[in-house]
Amino acid sequence: MIRTHQPVLAQFPLIKGAHSYPFALPPLPAYLWTEMGRWLRPETSASIRTRVLRHLETVIRERVRTQEVREDGRYDYSALLELIDGYYEGRHARAAELDWWLALDAWWQSLRAG
Repeated sequence: MIRTHQPVLAQFPLIKGAHSYPFALPPLPAYLWTEMGRWLRPETSASIRTRVLRHLETVIRERVRTQEVREDGRYDYSALLELIDGYYEGRHARAAELDWWLALDAWWQSLRAG
């Protein structure tokens, strides 16, 4: 449908989770290619989140220790420290919470920068 109605968009990959849809192929081969890719490369959005959070550990730890975050009344600072320390000490079940805080903090920063 995208190829028919907006062919220019077919030049860009359609990404869902960790997998892309190959617009260059007709529908059935594209479906088969996508399914085969999911089977051969079973990376999930959760594993992508884990890699991103691992890469950003220093940035996250520095950010949480800034005066701006420490004095922000919207945060329960001790709970936030426990979340971050706990995640990086191996409690990876808290990845979604850390991801959520990171997105929220980035949004608040963008509002302040206005």
